[in-house]
Amino acid sequence: MGFSERRRFLVDAGFEEFGEPAEYIDVTAGTKLPVVIRRRDRDEEDRFGNVSIKSRSIIFRVRSWQVRQPQPGDLIGVSGGDLAGLYEVRPDPMLDAKGVWDCPVERRAQ
Repeated sequence: MGFSERRRFLVDAGFEEFGEPAEYIDVTAGTKLPVVIRRRDRDEEDRFGNVSIKSRSIIFRVRSWQVRQPQPGDLIGVSGGDLAGLYEVRPDPMLDAKGVWDCPVERRAQ
């Protein structure tokens, strides 16, 4: 087993242990894929003169071997737990060195 296979095995183990089942909806193609996601929050700070506003953004991490190329406007549906709801992928998903997409998302109104 080479390095890349070992790394993928470790990434898979982390997602299976700490991830949440979800459904990735490719809006353009009209397809639905079962995926496992991991939630990651990021604090952002905006400054307007002397005023600083902090906001929290939600990022869903999804493996690139489950979703080849996430696109803004695609949807991620989570059916259970604290994350239950429908989320829209926002611009600029980023692929990290481990092959995992960081997808900024925004919860859609139900």
